[in-house]
Amino acid sequence: MNNNLYVSIDVETTGTNPNKHQILEFAAIVDNIQDRNIIELELLPVCHFRIHHSYIYGNPVAIAMNHKNIKAIADKDETKCKIIKKEDAAGKFKNFLEQCGMYKPDAPKRENLISVAGKNFAGFDLLFLQKLDFPMIFRSRILDPAILYHKPEEDGAILPDMQTCLDRAGIEKKVSHTAVDDAYDIIRLLKYKLYHSM
Repeated sequence: MNNNLYVSIDVETTGTNPNKHQILEFAAIVDNIQDRNIIELELLPVCHFRIHHSYIYGNPVAIAMNHKNIKAIADKDETKCKIIKKEDAAGKFKNFLEQCGMYKPDAPKRENLISVAGKNFAGFDLLFLQKLDFPMIFRSRILDPAILYHKPEEDGAILPDMQTCLDRAGIEKKVSHTAVDDAYDIIRLLKYKLYHSM
């Protein structure tokens, strides 16, 4: 397997508690860490779907932020991405990783450890994905772009949010709070810091 590949993952949820709240949208984008190009990100392999729920449980802020996801699910609108059952999510992601050469069903677990990039992935996204029975195939070390943009004198011990990271990189765009856009932004931030800010 190609050790230069990693997957940028983001989820949009109905709240912050994985025991009570739900994933509405999932996106994963495979990238090669040695590829310096930050222009043609849309050519990268993408796994993107929404998850159907008969009932939505969440807090008002998250519900308001995700109103487009909820409306698309309610309307069964698959214009931008498929809507799947939550029990199919793990299988869909595994199939995607297999197609990208990042997962082999018959290989030992140690050979299927996936490098992941994500903003607060270990402390947030992963906790939700475990509730969907996602296989534990992620490496324990996560690429979080926030650490690359941390300024202790301004931030203290708190890592900057995505918008602050984009601003510090000089990337003129607003965080959209959609899973697929945020997954692209994670790649932009990593590539900018690694290859364009020296």
